[in-house]
Amino acid sequence: NISAGTIFDLNLGGSASPVNIANLFQSNLEATSSSCPSALCITNWPSSCGTGPCTLAGNIFNFSAPEGQYHLAVKESANSLGAIDATLSYWGVSDEANLTDAIYDGRDGIELTTVIYLPYLLTDDPEGEKSPNETSLGFLRSGSILNGILLEGEHVTLDEAGSPYKSDGSLIIDGYLEILPNVTVQMDDGSSILVRKGQFRAV
Repeated sequence: NISAGTIFDLNLGGSASPVNIANLFQSNLEATSSSCPSALCITNWPSSCGTGPCTLAGNIFNFSAPEGQYHLAVKESANSLGAIDATLSYWGVSDEANLTDAIYDGRDGIELTTVIYLPYLLTDDPEGEKSPNETSLGFLRSGSILNGILLEGEHVTLDEAGSPYKSDGSLIIDGYLEILPNVTVQMDDGSSILVRKGQFRAV
């Protein structure tokens, strides 16, 4: 299937568990709505997706999104929907950091569900080279940037030598985050820290 040159809102109401694979979303227009600024906006997925095989795996998202807009945006609550499987898809980029910048999901708003993108295709050939299964992006990145989820079992200490630290979106703590004295953490407007399974200690 090919969707090209349109503003695309993927609204999957109903009781079935949708499986959407081998589609080409190419050169679609970016939606102008501030509530979902993306070329492909996922809304109204069936409640069965919480336990069923709802997937966007194996698709080609061949967009050129303007700054501030996304290839794919999820407008579904994590409380009502499990993670969305978009693995083995092509996003028009080979760098993982650029790929995550193209997706609006639970990494950007802690109330939203998360898109699983690893592994992803490095070319638009479904049989071509794939990325590693493990992320290359950590919670603490170069330049004292904090991003995403501190995984369970991980321990990160923020010290004065790396201060000031800057958040790149909302942070979720499933591991152990410790902030030492004289450390500044700069949060973007609208960003937050959620201690979900882990621990947070500032001394």
